[in-house]
This record gives sequence, C-alpha cells and structure tokens, in this order.
Amino acid sequence: MKNLLLFECKKTMKSLYFIMMLLALIVFVSFYFIYSYVHTERVDDYIYKNETIKSNFQSTVDELSSTEGNAANEKEIEFFIDEIAELDMLSEAARNHDWKTILQHEIDIGEEQVRLSPSQAEENVYTWPTHFTNEVVYEKNKWLMKHHIQPIFPIHNNSEITAYDRVSIQLQKKKLPMIFIISTIHLPYTFYILLLESV
Repeated sequence: MKNLLLFECKKTMKSLYFIMMLLALIVFVSFYFIYSYVHTERVDDYIYKNETIKSNFQSTVDELSSTEGNAANEKEIEFFIDEIAELDMLSEAARNHDWKTILQHEIDIGEEQVRLSPSQAEENVYTWPTHFTNEVVYEKNKWLMKHHIQPIFPIHNNSEITAYDRVSIQLQKKKLPMIFIISTIHLPYTFYILLLESV
C-alpha cells in the first residue's frame, strides 16, 4: 500500500498538469507579495511626504507673513505653525520608530472623524470614506496600539476601502448627475464631465 501511494505521488508530480499548477501557485504567491510590497508606504516615504507638506505650509506662512497683518492672517499663521510642529513630531517619531506616537496621532484624528462625520443611516448623506470605514480605521489603529504592533503604512482613514465605500460610490454615481443638473445650469461643462464619468 505504501509503495503504491509513493508510486502514485511520483507519477502525479511528474505530470505536466501538476507542474503547471505548482508553477501557477508560485507565480500567484509571488505576485501577491510583490503587490503588497509595492503598495506599502515605507518609513522614508512617510517622512518625505510629511517634509513636503511641511515645506508647503512653510511657504504659505512666509506668504501670509509678507502680507499686511490682520487678525485673520495671524490665526492662519498660528494654525500652519502648529501643523508644521505636528509634522515635525511625526517625522521624528518615524525616524526613531516610535510607532506609539504615530498611532496615537492617528487615533486622535480618527476619534474626531468618527465623532463628527455623519452616519450613512441618515437619509441623503453620502461621504467618502463612509462613516463605517472611519470607524474601521479608528478601531484598527486602537487595536494596533493596544497590542504594540508596528503599523504598515499608510494608516490614515483614506488608506482603507470597505464594501460600504464601493456601494456608496455606486450610489453617488447614480444620484450625483441629477443633483448637478440643478446646481450647474450656469456651468454646463461640469455636468457633461459628471455625465461621462457616471456612464
């Protein structure tokens, strides 16, 4: 019996079908890991993105500082300076692999988004990402923090797409053209673009 089983295994492994299926499995697994690697944001990319945003904010602060000062400009300058300090803190945390700081920042943002974003249960309210997705990302980040797990970037709320987002997008494509017909009577080119995109 044992010899018969070994004989059948050898015969199967030598068959062209088995070799093709094994090769297809290896290719599939390889493509999965390559796809995951390509779509994962590296720490250097995260830092570079923060530094780019920071330089844009700094140029905005410089522009606002060069104009005549008023209370509105001072508030905007203060806002951008706070954002620059926050980006510096996040970049430094990423350089030091301090995931707790980065996750806590994302949890704070997620908590505010979950609290402020309207629920999809409300009639005629369409958001992207949906309220459900905001909750999913918020809870995922809390879970990562609780279990001291290094996050895989990106971890912000726009990095996830759930089934609710796909359904919400399809509903919006069906309902948006009718809304924009009324609101864009004076801007017909906007309506045509939306009409083409929804087809």
